[in-house]
Amino acid sequence: MNRPIANKELYNVKFGNVNKDRGENLITPPKELIDNYFWLRDDKRKNKKVLDHLNNENKYTECIMNDTNELKDILFNEIKSHIKEDYDSYPMPHGHGGWDSKYYYFVRTIEGKSYPIHCRIDKTSNKEEILLDENILSQGKESFDLSSFGVTKDHKYMSYGVDETGNEKYELKIFEISTKKEFEHNIPELAYCDYFWHNKYIFYTKGNETNRMYQVWKYDTETKENEKLYQNDNDIVDVGIGRSNDREYFFISASSYNTSDIYYFSESDPKIRQFTEKVEGLKYSVDHHEGSFLITTNKDNSTNFKVMKTDINNTSIENWEEFIEYNNSVFITGLEELQKYILLTYKQNGDDFIKIIPFGDGKYNFKESYNLDIKDDIKNIGLIGLGIYDTNEIIYSHNSLP
Repeated sequence: MNRPIANKELYNVKFGNVNKDRGENLITPPKELIDNYFWLRDDKRKNKKVLDHLNNENKYTECIMNDTNELKDILFNEIKSHIKEDYDSYPMPHGHGGWDSKYYYFVRTIEGKSYPIHCRIDKTSNKEEILLDENILSQGKESFDLSSFGVTKDHKYMSYGVDETGNEKYELKIFEISTKKEFEHNIPELAYCDYFWHNKYIFYTKGNETNRMYQVWKYDTETKENEKLYQNDNDIVDVGIGRSNDREYFFISASSYNTSDIYYFSESDPKIRQFTEKVEGLKYSVDHHEGSFLITTNKDNSTNFKVMKTDINNTSIENWEEFIEYNNSVFITGLEELQKYILLTYKQNGDDFIKIIPFGDGKYNFKESYNLDIKDDIKNIGLIGLGIYDTNEIIYSHNSLP
């Protein structure tokens, strides 16, 4: 079989100050680059000319690699021999009850099956229940990917996204667990299946034709109404929405590679406010803890990040105060807020740590803070977020060399 050769078709691609949606400090005048293979880009994946060429390339690959089939089988079986196929993940609590949740959820994999099985165990009866078997859903499908499996806090509904084309756009499925009846909704396809539940609402982000996240929406499962909360048309900005661990505040991010822009609101005060004026080169994220906002930021050339603090009524950057000072040898990776503790995750000298900072009587007790320690020279510790706010117990992971 002859090697397929893509035709050259002259096309000029422009970079820089092409239109107002590409950001700031752009190349002016814009530069042009000849791209003879631009015609191969087909975001809708329906162009017959492009698909035919890709199919010919796949056939050619199979042809020239045909004499390596035996070696591929040997390598595959060797890799597979190091994988435990029969495995249950650790059951995790979920729901309003926290550690006293009625159900604990886990994922089961079975030898010989390609997809996981989603299960839960009733802690009162110790009875297991299969919620969803992806192996059954995938039968007869040429392409199948299930993403973002979740259960509502009252344990009544489960939801997940399904992509059967490979375009990373997912159809959201919702089922009542007790009856297995599908819940009808009006939510469109979700790029990367980015969504979460909050009481009767589903918050989600929507992608444009190139799957750039540019809109934030809120869906009411009772009225079946979609409400657009935010939109950003800047091509270099991706938007997202998250929630504080105490479930008090929502944060909309509209950030580019090197600049953050964050907005916030609450259920009691749904007006969306900008956290602080956008500053080119300023990166930050926001968390809420007991009446204050905690800001992880690169402000003041803090390339490894530091943590600042401000009152919930004075969020502009001039009101930010030092909370955890900058340390050039410590790279801060995140914060987790519990009612009586702040958990700081960071990296130092190649190791990953979790620092526990006690909180009580409205004060943070840094003198009694300590690192979660393990008996291993390599401290590769990761925090597993459970979404439980009022707790003194956490779950962490540790990976070590064999």
